[in-house]
Formats: sequence, structure tokens, C-alpha cells
Amino acid sequence: MRVAGILAVFGLLTLLDLPQLIKHRKQKKKELYAYSTIMAGALLLWILETLDYELWSPNRVITDIVRLLVPQ
Repeated sequence: MRVAGILAVFGLLTLLDLPQLIKHRKQKKKELYAYSTIMAGALLLWILETLDYELWSPNRVITDIVRLLVPQ
């Protein structure tokens, strides 16, 4: 039931945003790809979080990268 609500929210967002990108798809091809990728990633993460999967923390990933780049 919760996943259906998430899909409804993303469906509504897509109906509001996507027509403009598709109408000008020749000029905005990169924007369409970026929009689709970000929305698909957000949808996946939200569904996984809703289904109580243990997700990695973005803060930990950023901290690990900084530690690699900046010696202590």
C-alpha cells in the first residue's frame, strides 16, 4: 500500500514535469536524461527506505572520500 502511494506521487510529479521536457526534447535531451536518472534514483531509494532496507548513509560516503583525499 505504501509503495502504491509512492508510485502515485512520482506519477503526479512526472505528469507535471515531463511534458515540457518531451515537447522540447531535441533542445533539452541532456536535461531529459538527467531528470529521468535523478527521478529513477529517488524513486528506488524511497521504495527501499519504505520497505525497511538498510541503506548506506551519504554522509559516510562523503566522509570516506574526504579521508582519502585529505591525509590526517
